[in-house]
Amino acid sequence: VLIRLIKLFHFLISGLASLLAHFMALPIAVACLLLLLSFPSHVTAFAVGSNFTLSSNSFLLNGVPVLIRSGSLHYSRVHPSDWEDRLDRLKAMGMNAVQFYIPWNYHESDFQGNIIDFTSPSRDVVRFIEMIGERDMMALVRPGPYICGEWEFGGLPARLLSTPSSPIRTLSLNYMSSVKTWFGHLLPLLTPHLIQNGGPIVMAQVENEFGSYGDVENNPDDEGYMRSLVDIFRSHLGSDLVLYTTDGGNVGAMRRGSLPGDDVLTLGDFGPGASISASIEGQSYMNPEGANPAMCTEYYTGWLTHYGEELAATDAGGVVKTLEDMILRDVSFNLYMAHGGTSFGFWSGANGNGGTDYKPDITSYDYNSPVGEDGRHGFGSDGLDKYTAIRDLMTKYFEDVPVEPEGKVVKGYGVVEMGEVSVGGLKDIIGEREVVQESKAVCQEGLGQRFGLTSYTFTTGSCNPCNVTLIGLSDYATVYVDGVFLEGWYRGDGGNFTMESLG
Repeated sequence: VLIRLIKLFHFLISGLASLLAHFMALPIAVACLLLLLSFPSHVTAFAVGSNFTLSSNSFLLNGVPVLIRSGSLHYSRVHPSDWEDRLDRLKAMGMNAVQFYIPWNYHESDFQGNIIDFTSPSRDVVRFIEMIGERDMMALVRPGPYICGEWEFGGLPARLLSTPSSPIRTLSLNYMSSVKTWFGHLLPLLTPHLIQNGGPIVMAQVENEFGSYGDVENNPDDEGYMRSLVDIFRSHLGSDLVLYTTDGGNVGAMRRGSLPGDDVLTLGDFGPGASISASIEGQSYMNPEGANPAMCTEYYTGWLTHYGEELAATDAGGVVKTLEDMILRDVSFNLYMAHGGTSFGFWSGANGNGGTDYKPDITSYDYNSPVGEDGRHGFGSDGLDKYTAIRDLMTKYFEDVPVEPEGKVVKGYGVVEMGEVSVGGLKDIIGEREVVQESKAVCQEGLGQRFGLTSYTFTTGSCNPCNVTLIGLSDYATVYVDGVFLEGWYRGDGGNFTMESLG
């Protein structure tokens, strides 16, 4: 309705301009100028029939070259009451696009994946996309299926671990069956919001940094996996939407993680001080000439923080310097993160390469980003205001940077006292649960539990003393003997643990 009203307004102004040109002998060019000024340019960008294409190694929005200035903002890490505020702050920082993940496991409400939630306030991804469009910003969607993002199991549902013999992130029957079912729920929701349908979605990412996990170039199953994902995306989203991949900003990572040719646009990621040329060279190897706009899809404004580490902080001056270099070289970018937010509940993930190389992420995903976790400006390790520094850079080169909105009122919780809880007290907190009798410990996923805590209880018998060994700890265990805390075991300290001389 709004578009129709604007078009009617456009028609009336057009008639008025013609009358002025006729009766006042204005040149036709002036009449056309009046017409152009009368029609808001942002309406044409997201009107039905709009297009976003690749040509002459540039991104084109309705045929006009555009430099993507995007910021990552994860709706799953921001309370929905703050979505609009955070989007407004990104736009006022000079961003014309928003990039975001859609975590598969966040939208499933049960272990089996039978209950899909796209409507509760914190999971209403369609409303989030609409908010992006209402601000005349483009949307870069990252549906996965694997997303990484320091998110619980990279967004994959826990049930995929209940069958250890079935591999993930490759061309395996069980995994691909689940992926197709999930995308059958998700992707049709996105279709009405594609650029050609009047929505803000201009690009969709296939998988995530697959070159750090698989090897498309040398493993036929990995290549088949990526091609199957592209086919699924195309079957739901059509042939016009730009599909892209993200891998490390070098030719090796891109060759392992993406498909050469025009099936997808291969793009890279890197941080301040890295070689922009290396990423561009990798793109040139993978993408056809003419359809190869340079872009850094994850330009790191800060970094993540693991348990036991100091909060991450990076140099704001360095962030701005490499960012300006990209602008001068006509390289589009996405700030990862523009606003980090919070990994609520048990949604924070972990990093590592297996075994004892295990680094769980804290619940804060502040990321030392320009918009801090609480919505205020983030500051770099050099003491500079990251938000202001980036905004000043954008206003130096672009004219469409709006005024920054007033800050929201921030309140502190004060002192929160934490006390110890015994195993008996823990049972009182979680309430009664089904008790499963097993001859040996079973992983959470084998018990049909997605995340959280599992209480394992066993009796040593008549041995005195007794030695008890736990093999293959995957995270953290708090050990009690007869209800009294004994010690904590952490996977990073070793995979197997023994309690000796219990009597």
